[in-house]
Amino acid sequence: MISSPPSGPPRHGQRNGRSADWMLERLPKRWREDRLLCDFVTIFQRIADELVHHADQLADDVDPAERVSGLREWGTGEAEITSARLLDPTGLDAEQLLAGDPFRVEIELTSRAAIAPPRLHLEIRDSTGLLVAEDSVDTATVGWPEGAGDATVTLDVDEPALAFGRFRIRLGLVTDEGRSLHQFDDALSFLVYPDGEERGLVRLGGSWGDGAKEKAR
Repeated sequence: MISSPPSGPPRHGQRNGRSADWMLERLPKRWREDRLLCDFVTIFQRIADELVHHADQLADDVDPAERVSGLREWGTGEAEITSARLLDPTGLDAEQLLAGDPFRVEIELTSRAAIAPPRLHLEIRDSTGLLVAEDSVDTATVGWPEGAGDATVTLDVDEPALAFGRFRIRLGLVTDEGRSLHQFDDALSFLVYPDGEERGLVRLGGSWGDGAKEKAR
């Protein structure tokens, strides 16, 4: 179900209202008479303000207010990601995969009205929220309905680089103007087991060779 954001806690980058004057007033008197130190405090506060400003902008880009307030799903209601499935190589629903095994993500979409085809975004993140991989598609190329209706979109990954860990798939329907029709943070969750002794989130996929022999050729 698509929800609207409740009021939430302040953003982590919000200013505390403490100015350079506030800081200077709390310095010992002999320090306040040091012009160089006072200039340093003023410059430091300006830099801090700039860092806070940029942190707020970055937070808005990475974590919108809905996510910060605790929602895992939200949108306008004009279109919706109704379901998502992870399928193993045999076509069965999967919650666990062996590293290197191909898989398919099958996504059901619904349009409530005649709207321009949005873009479907897919992100794979680890258990900490770190972005591991992403992809997207213009739904006009995969059967978006002209009016109200449904569409089934699939993504086939033949040689996944995922090596070991628990991963989450985040989905989003976004218009060309950047408006989120539906954001679904925890659409799928699955575990990948290693097929060897390798460690890490992804497989490196390299090949070793004898450099001396190659130079001798």
